[in-house]
Amino acid sequence: MRHAPAVRVPCVAGPLWRALPVALVSLTTMVVVVWLLRLADVEMRWSLAVALISAVVLAQVSWRATRPTHRHLEWNGARWALLVAPQAPPLELKVMDVMMDLGDWLLLRTRTESGRVHWLPVSRSNAPADFRALCRAAYSRGPAPSRVLLPERSSD
Repeated sequence: MRHAPAVRVPCVAGPLWRALPVALVSLTTMVVVVWLLRLADVEMRWSLAVALISAVVLAQVSWRATRPTHRHLEWNGARWALLVAPQAPPLELKVMDVMMDLGDWLLLRTRTESGRVHWLPVSRSNAPADFRALCRAAYSRGPAPSRVLLPERSSD
């Protein structure tokens, strides 16, 4: 059986990836603010106005706080590694799972040896030449681990 070739792809968190959590936090804030103000018997129009203002402010702060991340995911034919900075040593990955496959876009969840989880969006537009190789590597089982034969125990 042939194994997937080595591949290295950029994992760039684009505007859509950044906007999704900002939108979710903003909508949640609006709901909670309206609920709390309605519990305090504030008129609905004032509740909505305060909720909208707080959601917009929180969205701007969240957008500025989240910055695009440029990381690279690497498969060397035997192990996955995550390169987080040019001069930093690669993080060896214990697990790499495909959580969502939308054809031209993958959402990957990785776990390092220390247990830290990284969510990586990968788009065909960011790695057009290597995207198919990444898909083959992501869905392949990888090389079989070498079998270690242990001596049998005697049943004395």
